[in-house]
Amino acid sequence: MNIARLKGRKTLLMNDFQYLTVRPDSEQRIWVDIQMMEGTPGTLEPDTLSELKHYLTSIQQQSVAGLVLRFATHKETDSTSTVKTADYSVFQNIEYNLSLIQQTQEIADLLQSSPIYSVFIIDRQCPVGGMALALATDYCISSFSLVAESCFPENALGLHPFQSVIRQTIKRVGAFDALMTITASQTGVSLPADILFDKGFIDEAVPANKLYETTLITLHKKPGKKKALRIKPPFANKLRRTYTSSQLSRQLVKRLHIAEAHHPAPYALLELWKQYGSKANTTSQIAFAESLAKLAGTKYAGNLQRIAQLKYQLSRRPDEPQRLKHLHIIGSGETTCKIASYCLLQGIHVSLQDKRPDALEQAISVISNKIVTLTGKDTEKLGELLSHVTPDLKGEHIKTADMILLIGATHLADQQEKFAELEEYSRPDAILATHSSIIPLEKIAAAMLNPERLLGIHFCYPACSTPLVEVSHTDKTDKQLLDRACNIIKHLNKIPLLLNNLPALLADRILVQYILQGIHLHQQGVPHNILDAAARDTGMPLGPLELGDIMGLDYCLRVAETMEKSFNIDVPFQLVTMVQTGKLGKKSGSGFYRYRNNNRLKSARLEWNGSIEALQSKLTAQITEEAAVCLEDGLLEDPGLIDAGIVLGTGFAPWTGGPLRYHRGY
Repeated sequence: MNIARLKGRKTLLMNDFQYLTVRPDSEQRIWVDIQMMEGTPGTLEPDTLSELKHYLTSIQQQSVAGLVLRFATHKETDSTSTVKTADYSVFQNIEYNLSLIQQTQEIADLLQSSPIYSVFIIDRQCPVGGMALALATDYCISSFSLVAESCFPENALGLHPFQSVIRQTIKRVGAFDALMTITASQTGVSLPADILFDKGFIDEAVPANKLYETTLITLHKKPGKKKALRIKPPFANKLRRTYTSSQLSRQLVKRLHIAEAHHPAPYALLELWKQYGSKANTTSQIAFAESLAKLAGTKYAGNLQRIAQLKYQLSRRPDEPQRLKHLHIIGSGETTCKIASYCLLQGIHVSLQDKRPDALEQAISVISNKIVTLTGKDTEKLGELLSHVTPDLKGEHIKTADMILLIGATHLADQQEKFAELEEYSRPDAILATHSSIIPLEKIAAAMLNPERLLGIHFCYPACSTPLVEVSHTDKTDKQLLDRACNIIKHLNKIPLLLNNLPALLADRILVQYILQGIHLHQQGVPHNILDAAARDTGMPLGPLELGDIMGLDYCLRVAETMEKSFNIDVPFQLVTMVQTGKLGKKSGSGFYRYRNNNRLKSARLEWNGSIEALQSKLTAQITEEAAVCLEDGLLEDPGLIDAGIVLGTGFAPWTGGPLRYHRGY
């Protein structure tokens, strides 16, 4: 495109830009892609912000019907600049930080005062500092698949958001909610887009395939700007901010298990807010720049940045995208419902196969409830999403699916029979995958005429919020098919990890060993509440016993028995006894804890006089030792990818840099 005229005014041509792609349309609207340096997260260069500010200033007096902004990578734009990968070491430079802070604030002020109606589309993880621009527009639309960590990417690097981001979020939702949400997300607490919408951080959350359509509707209707919440007078008072900051600090420790020694960034942010409030002056901007530089040089930030770089290595998308249009799932259990719900929110058509009509009916009900949980009680939106899920009693949709995923068949003979049938009736180019992490692929493939079509695709638990998807293969698996599967997973906003086919793969192997160690310690007299609290204080999202209850103790036993045959591990007798007596965890109402209506009941808080540090050391050592064994066994050859896989697939504390780095004294 080389036409760029808007109603009698001349504007810069698209190819006049180095860091922006500007596309005027026939309705006098302007669509602008802002190039970010590639990474997970990406970053914005000062030159990019300078060019954006110059362009926005140049169109203020022109007749523009609407302005749409979004972030994009170099290959998605027509940029003339050189492809660059994010270099996080630059944040150790105070002057660099100050330049970014001041520029993002100036652009945010320009957008807020502009007569041009503006919309920001968040369809990917924002670059560092980018949320300040998104929140300054009239209307901010996000994909459902994005979560708070994506909107506040500074957290993934061991930093805190820029002052301009803090100012914009406080204007939208008030100081307490803004700071609590941002600090919580700094430890990976998963806050979906709909929660950010409910709280007022963003204006609308929609499925990824509805972003463009929703943007057009928004530009037509031009919803009024949300009135910024007035900062209550008490927060203008430093004494009041000091009190509130102390409250928030206590919440970080008590509710989120965030220790300052492990997570200095949220505490540094609260200290800055206590000192300066929402004031944007040179003194406060310098203080933010200095704080960022100090944090960027810590070992804590270095470990987080290592994980971020490994994550980018795994999630980097190909030039030619592979998109999934139709997923056929065989099974109707809890895992099926979670994966189906997630895929529906990505705009994918899902068909569910089960011979039992009542099971399919129950699955649709569970999916409906999960979507309501993820998107809110919008009946129109719910109806639209549910129109893309189809129950299938006879497997009639096998012949049209792009990918077929078998979930829940726990016996080898069942898997062999089903895949022999699938290769006969499916499309020749369809991906055939098992979700099982414990049945050897080679044995399943032995019953197939075309064993090269089989691979393993395992969504790590819990499927909706855990970013990692494990992809396993045999020596016969078609390489192009494997690449296509990984690319599809990337476009689901998940991260594929290619593994050699060993029992339990990586995430289940680590988590079940962690759970087994917890049960062994419980057998030795450590109370469940003490054990789980000690584990959470090391940075794990859940303690081993509560995790076992949620995953299902029968599933844990199946994985443990598979590992026992291959790795000679010791299965605790307590686990066997509990499963035999029907104590399966949350789904049966009783496990290590008791449950009613899917909620855990309060249990007696037992005392214990042993060493918490020794307890934590044993739990952590179990994970680090198993990670080393995975490396020795050849599950992966790269120790960095084992670290990344365990952090992304199990929730192991990212500030450690991963269990192998932690074992070396991070």
